[in-house]
Order: sequence, then structure tokens, then C-alpha cells
Amino acid sequence: MKNIFITNIPMMGDRLKKGIYESVEDYGIDTNVETAFPIIPVIKAKQEDGVETKVIALRFDNPNSRTNMEMFFDELESVGVSRDQVVDIAVEENQKDVTGINIFLSALKEIDDHSDVYACVTYSTKIMSMMSMYLLDSLEYLKDNVKVQGVYYGEVQRLDDQEQRRLFYDITNLVFLNHAIKEISDLKLSDPEKMLEKLLEK
Repeated sequence: MKNIFITNIPMMGDRLKKGIYESVEDYGIDTNVETAFPIIPVIKAKQEDGVETKVIALRFDNPNSRTNMEMFFDELESVGVSRDQVVDIAVEENQKDVTGINIFLSALKEIDDHSDVYACVTYSTKIMSMMSMYLLDSLEYLKDNVKVQGVYYGEVQRLDDQEQRRLFYDITNLVFLNHAIKEISDLKLSDPEKMLEKLLEK
């Protein structure tokens, strides 16, 4: 098995700063780590002896994302991940549908069979975040024995443009929800919505 960590690299410039993310609930991850990238405490928590670690960084290629990528490399080094364990997927900066598809395909090729996947969808454009979620949702159908074990989001709350606090969320259930909908659809039930509601009550 292999642990694969996927994250989007932001395009913001000097506003990218380190801070400590507070877990909204106990997700089994120690987030008491000063970081600019919410995936860092996940990587720190999920690395295992004898299990290979691979990091996939998705970004639109511009000067800010290149600077932030270097910052990411430095933070990865602090949790024992070297540059040769990182796949840097940089694409032309635009929101065309073909760009999103190319990101999807490039990332998909780098996800090995028999892997556990963890992802952070905090940064980048709405298109990139949507593509990342669709990628995660698709892995069950396109790869052999690949399991999405965690999807995370880091929120920075601001007041009058000043940072107030940082919050860390586990949003993995959004991927599981889509899988449940597909499975219910395959059953051809007379009332699929009722079945979904029952599942969500559990």
C-alpha cells in the first residue's frame, strides 16, 4: 500500500501566512502545527513506517504559485517528506474546461493502484476545487483498490481583513454521499430520496 496526499497550491501572494488550524471536531489529527497548508498536519499524522508517501501538488502556473510551491517544499521537509516524493502538476493559468480535464487526467495518472488517498481542497479557484472533488469521487471507479480516507478543508475567518482564527474540517462525507447516491440509483428504487434520507440518519 501507499499513502497519497493531494493538495491545491494557492495563487495568492503575500497573504499566504502560517497559522495553527483548530479542529472543529476530533478527527484524530493533531492540528497544533504552524502551517500555511492544512494538508501538512494530515501528512504528519498519516505517515506510517514501511508505507511509501507520495504528495501530488496541483496548481496554476504563475509567479505566486511557484513561490508558494517552494514554501510547501520547505514545510514538507519539516515533516520528513523530500522533494523527490512530490509530483508538481502545474498547468496554464485559465479556467477553460479543457484545462480542468487536463488537471484531472494528469492527477489521475499519478494515483497508484492499492493506495490510500488523503486530500485538501482549501486553495485555488472554484474550478480547481470542483475538479479535485470530482477526481476523488471517481477513484473508486477508475482505480484498483484505491480508497479515499480523508478530505479536508481549512477555513481562515477574517474580520475587517484581519485573521481571527483558522478552522480545520474533515469533509470526507461529501465523497461518501455521492457514492451512496450512485448506489441507490443502481437499485432502481421507487423512492430513492427516502432511502437516502434513511442512510443519512445513521
